[in-house]
Formats: sequence, structure tokens, C-alpha cells
Amino acid sequence: MQAFTSMLVLGAIASLAVACSSGASPEAPSLGPVTEGLAVPNLSSPSRAQGLGTVPLSQGGDAGVDATPPRPPPPPTGTQCNVVGEIYSAGCGVCGTSEAACEADHRVGDYGVCQGEVADGCQPGSTRPSSCGLCGTATEVCQLDCRWRSGKCVEPVDACEPGNVRYVTAGCGAADTFRKQWCGTSCQYAAPDSLACAPKDDFVSVSPLVGGKTITAGQLSSLTQQIPSIGSGSCPSRVLSSRTSFAWHQVKNTTQQTARVAVWFAAPRAGRDVDTIVAAYPGTSIPADADRASCQVVNDVCLGAECSPDPTAWSGLVGADALTIPSGESYVIYHAAYFSDDTAPYEMHVKTLSLE
Repeated sequence: MQAFTSMLVLGAIASLAVACSSGASPEAPSLGPVTEGLAVPNLSSPSRAQGLGTVPLSQGGDAGVDATPPRPPPPPTGTQCNVVGEIYSAGCGVCGTSEAACEADHRVGDYGVCQGEVADGCQPGSTRPSSCGLCGTATEVCQLDCRWRSGKCVEPVDACEPGNVRYVTAGCGAADTFRKQWCGTSCQYAAPDSLACAPKDDFVSVSPLVGGKTITAGQLSSLTQQIPSIGSGSCPSRVLSSRTSFAWHQVKNTTQQTARVAVWFAAPRAGRDVDTIVAAYPGTSIPADADRASCQVVNDVCLGAECSPDPTAWSGLVGADALTIPSGESYVIYHAAYFSDDTAPYEMHVKTLSLE
């Protein structure tokens, strides 16, 4: 960019010097036609195919259209040409091209069918809104290659994950008592529950919203507080002689319907990835070491759109491994490091896939 800027400056100085030596008034260098910061080609006609300028950043966005030097337009059909057989290429449609030839009469012939258009493409410089993040919006700008690029995502202030729950002390007079506050579909917390204040649940509630998700922060035990590992192939599994850092969670369906839920683990913000294993046991009781082989499902990877980009980094129960939990019932979730020399904080995500 510096080299390009220097060339423009030197060119401007040279033009000024020539103008001064000839006695003419210097003129500002022409940058081509610009309308409110945008020079967008009309690609529908070969005779009007032009180069592109730039599109300014959209409101709160960062997806402008990259600039490129304008190219001379191809000769229109019917104009005189010098070299019989010369082929001319013109832009058309959505970043497509069509060809014409210099015919035997030294005239440019008709431009042919438009080819190579971008599937589901767009006209460079056009914009559209899009949804992103937690009920956020972004402005997408069509680039020179006729593909959309999204700008900065703007989320509502204090946006939350729909279906998540937090505990608040508002209206509670006794110590260590709380009211639940659920995050709604607008990514904002609703008024706290009207129920009486109570201690925090010792379980994770299934979200009452299909597509809703609860996120629970956790920490694997220290390297000095470990239990025997279990095999990760299938259930029933086997208890191993190696030991591992671990954590237990109870996931309870507090809705009035049978819930199908996906459970997966991820690194907290600014955290690191860890190779872990997860297993699920029906009921509310943590199984004894000798009984931990009798799991219902076990996994040491997470293969789904929700999971970490590295499927071996964290474990999860998604897809065919998702849990079906009747109303009022629970599953105990075992989460542990795959290797005995590892421990870390994590987030447990529980997403409601369906309610029937």
C-alpha cells in the first residue's frame, strides 16, 4: 500500500510540474466516475461493462468492496475492428463472460451466451442484512467476485443464549436463595420466575425452548483427585487401571414433555482445547466405580455442527448419541480428561432438539 501511495504522490507531483512549466492550471487526477463512494459495473450489456470502484463500509460493518483499476470496455457490436478473428470478452450477468469476434467485414459481431456465472451470486456493490450471533444483525456486501461478505455482527446489549437460565437474588431476603431467570427467543432475559426463592438447583435444567441451550461452566478435578478411567468404545464399557480428572453433572428434564437433547463440551472463552470423554447414565445417582462400565452411551469425540472444529478436542453426545429424557427424569453425565496428565475448565452445552 505504501508503494502504491508513493507512486500516486510522485505521479501527482510530476503532473503538477508539467502543468506549472506549461503555464496551465494543475488539475486534480481523475479517479473515474464515483457515486457516493461506489462505482458499480453494469454487467448486463457488453457495451457498458466497466471496472469497479469501492463501496464505503456499511453501518457498523467492515465488508467493503475491494477496489480494482477500471478496464477499458470491450467494443460494442457493430463497431469497426482491425484484426479479423480477434476475440473480445465482456462481462455479463453475475460475474459471467460472453465473447464476440471481429468478423470478416471488420465489424464486431454479436456477443454470445453468458457463461461462467457465479451460482447464487450477487451484483457487486449490492448489500443485504443478515442474522448473526445472538439475535444480531450484520450487513453483507457483494464483492467483486459476485459473492457475499459479511460485516461486523452487532448484537443487542446484554444478549444471552435463548433457553439459558441464570440465578438472581432480586426479591430474595434469605441468604443463598435465588429466582430463575430464563433467556427468551429475543436473546434477552425475561422477568424472574414468580416462584418462591430457593437454593440453586443441583442439576442442569433442559431448556423449555426447542433450539434453546443451557451453558454450564465446569472444572475437571485436579491431578491429585482422580478416579479410574473407563473405555470409550461402546457401552457397556470397562473400568481401566489408569486414572483421570473428572466431573459429574445431572441433566434434568423439568418440562412437561419428553425432551431429546444434545450434550457437548467446549473450551470457555480464552480457554484451551482438551481431549475428553463423556458417558451418560439414566437416573440421578452417580454410579460407583464398579458400576461405571454400565453406561448407556459413551464417546470420546464430538461429530456435529455444534462441536469444536477439531472433533477430537472435546467429547459430546450429539446426532444419534443425543439423549431422550422423559418429563421429570434425569441423566447423570460423566465428563473426564482422556489423558491422566490433563485437567482444565470447560463449558457444558445442553441443547433441546425436540419436545414431544
